Amino acid sequence: MQAAYLKNDVSRQRMDERVFTFIVVANISAALYDAQAEAKKLSLTAKNARVLAIRAGELASGFKVITNFIDEFAHKTIGFAEQVHRVSLKISTIARQTSNIRDLIARTDYSLARLDNDIAKQHILQVRDQQIAQLKNYDNQFRKACGQLESLLLEITDQMRAATFIASTSKVEAVQAGSYRENLNSVALGISKASQTINSAAKHCLECLHAL
Repeated sequence: MQAAYLKNDVSRQRMDERVFTFIVVANISAALYDAQAEAKKLSLTAKNARVLAIRAGELASGFKVITNFIDEFAHKTIGFAEQVHRVSLKISTIARQTSNIRDLIARTDYSLARLDNDIAKQHILQVRDQQIAQLKNYDNQFRKACGQLESLLLEITDQMRAATFIASTSKVEAVQAGSYRENLNSVALGISKASQTINSAAKHCLECLHAL
């Protein structure tokens, strides 16, 4: 059953940037758990379907080819989900580092405002320049990681479009499978349901990502 995801209505203006990013990343992780679970089910479905197709023989000759595709996109989806998880953690880490450097810059500015010694000010200004450069570096890393995450999520949605086509083809092949029709049709329905769940999870992740 699909998870009840967190709503994407958290206002970032009302909380620390690091906390906001953590909530969004946690939301993405929750949706990905669904996607991975469904992809693993698909992999098992492919194995079961392959056994049925072998038993059905010529009646399910077209279904044998389909089972290979099912297994392939299931494993691809699992791989994409694992990559998304790693990039999400990276985004959370960068957000924490960004928050820390911003706090440091704020403390540096506080110190500068209270200094009368010009030499000391020059030294602290040099330190502040380094902090600003580091902040820009983190911002660039953050944007790059978000871009990677979006690409991976779009790859998953592309996979699910292919899965929808495979599900339709599976239904057609099941009709010709004689006494195995009901079992193979059940497989086709399972593919369709799994692809819908995974697609919903991926789209939810994209909505979360666009909130960042």
